[in-house]
Amino acid sequence: MGSFSAWHWLIVVALIMILFGRGRISALLGDIGKGIGGFRKEVRELTDGQAASRKVSRRAAITPSPSHDSTESAGGNDR
Repeated sequence: MGSFSAWHWLIVVALIMILFGRGRISALLGDIGKGIGGFRKEVRELTDGQAASRKVSRRAAITPSPSHDSTESAGGNDR
């Protein structure tokens, strides 16, 4: 079992070009490129959305909630 030589690869490429033609190969590669671009866009949107939700949760954790003193809210004046 040897590795393929340059002639073997040339024959394989020639057969692929004959079977599929230049137009079909370029269209296929264009579709693959569009798919990769769409995938990257979705991943970027997901990571941006996760980063934004982390910022919101951090702000909520840092922001103190209004506290009420239990003696003031009881409403009793001791006069």
